[in-house]
Parts: sequence; structure tokens; C-alpha cells
Amino acid sequence: MGGKNKKKKGRFVEYALAILWLFSAGLGGFFVPHFTDSIPFFKVKRVYVEGTETIPPALIAEEISRLKNNWIFINSGILFSNINKKTGNAVKNVKLERIFTREGVELRVKIEERKPFVTVIRDGDVIFFDRDGFSFQSPYTDQTEPLFYTHDLELIKENFDSVKYIMEVIGRVEHISEAYVTNINTLIYTKEGLKIVLPSLVSLEKEDVNRILKVYNIGMGVREIDLSNHGFAIIRGGDMK
Repeated sequence: MGGKNKKKKGRFVEYALAILWLFSAGLGGFFVPHFTDSIPFFKVKRVYVEGTETIPPALIAEEISRLKNNWIFINSGILFSNINKKTGNAVKNVKLERIFTREGVELRVKIEERKPFVTVIRDGDVIFFDRDGFSFQSPYTDQTEPLFYTHDLELIKENFDSVKYIMEVIGRVEHISEAYVTNINTLIYTKEGLKIVLPSLVSLEKEDVNRILKVYNIGMGVREIDLSNHGFAIIRGGDMK
């Protein structure tokens, strides 16, 4: 009995010292990390991770561990920055909730991942764009067709509305596998080998893209449809009998 009472008394003293230190630190404007590391009250007992779809929850727990499992040092801003360094900016938002229990402090971490809208290949590097046009390079995200190839990533970024036009139509057209984006034009290929030529993203209009719906399934052995002139279509390689 005497041993248990001493342990309870010891914990009470630790917590009392911790609260006193926090109060004095707030007044004096200083911080002593080693002091809090030695007090169990500041240690995170459990971590609950919610919202992850591709990012391993273990990665979140690892970042918390790097902060010495000390809830004083852990906030949503720090976690957001550290996790994004590991995931190539794949996290859109982090929410953090501290839950104080009899056993200690629990952390509930809610992650909002960026969802890939477009997969871009530039010089062998894979870059994803979400629907807002924000780029990220997550090692945990899978490539999805159509793949956009370019040597100029800024062309994609600065004309992302044009990319949205293309993606909107592609969602209604089967078998389109890849697109090549240049300053001169935009080339779209189907899995059957049909080539569709569009204007450059800089001058691309929504109506240009909508015309794909009228001609892509034209048949007759057509190998290329040129829609780069805005007003009409040039068909090459077809059987005109």
C-alpha cells in the first residue's frame, strides 16, 4: 500500500510541476524541451489515424514519434509540413485533436489526401495534379490513364482549365490512353492508334475539345483527325469509298 501511495504522490508532483512550468513558460517566453520529455503527462499514449487512402498510417505515427511523442510539440501545422515532405505534398489538410484520458493523452489525426486528377510525365518524372491544379509527387499514388507527356510543366500549370476541358471529354470517350502537350499543339492517342490533333493548350477552347465527340468514332480506317484549325476537321488515312 505504501508503495502505491508513493507512486501516486510522485505522479501528482510531476503533473503539478508540469502545470507550474507551463504557466511560468507562458509568462517568461521560454521553452525547455528536455524538461517535458521526462514527464509521462506529456507523452502520447495512442494515435488514431483517419482519412488516409494511399499514405500508410505508419508514416503518420513515425512522424509523431520523431517529435518524441510529446503532444506539446505536436500540432497540425508541424504534422502537415513533415508529412508533405515525405509524401511529395500529397496531403491537402491535417486536423489534430487531443483527447485527455485517465491513461494519458490520445491523438486523433485526420488526413485529407490530394486526389490525382491528371497524371503528367515530364522527362521520366511522374507528377500528379489534383482538380485544383496543385501538383504533387506522391510515391504512394498510382498512375492513371490518360497519361499527359510534356517537357514544359508550366504549360500544364498555366493552362489548367484547358486540361480540364480535355479530361471532361475524355471521361465520355473510350480508349484514350495518352496525350502529348507542346507549345505548338496537343496530340491525343487512342489505344487503337487513332491520333487526334488539337490546338496548343494556350489557345485551346472548350468547343475544340467537344468536337472530339463528333469525330473520334468516325471509323473508315482513319488514322488521324486534325482539329487544330478551330473551324473544321482534316481527316487523314481513311478509306473514302
